[in-house]
Amino acid sequence: MRKIFIIDNINSITDFFSDFLSLKGYKMAVADNVEDFSLRIDGFNPDLVIFDTDMPRSESYKFANLKTSNSRLIPIPTILLTGFVNEAKINGFEEIVNYEYLSKSSTNSQILKNIENLMEHSHPESNTFYNSHNPVEVTSSYM
Repeated sequence: MRKIFIIDNINSITDFFSDFLSLKGYKMAVADNVEDFSLRIDGFNPDLVIFDTDMPRSESYKFANLKTSNSRLIPIPTILLTGFVNEAKINGFEEIVNYEYLSKSSTNSQILKNIENLMEHSHPESNTFYNSHNPVEVTSSYM
């Protein structure tokens, strides 16, 4: 069974993702902040992380720093859940590899498609990430 860890401080979002993805056969874990996630990651060993980029108390930067500095977390595919229309507005994620943006307004089928595509097409052994169009090489300017 594939495992997904979601980090979000809004219970309605974590409840939705947990319920919906559990019904689709995924084992779920939930944290409402990065500190809780970092304490529980080793015990859960996720195949994918879903992170809400719009959280209080600098959680986005904490997550970006943790994801890029922890060799165990670097290869884990990540979905950055966002309400921003323009993903370029999300600062601090330039060095993350193996990620995809997912709009909070996505349909259930879009959510599943993004999760499945990212899990199938991520490249943890290289500096590439998967996006919904094709695998893209991350240039040295992001490193």
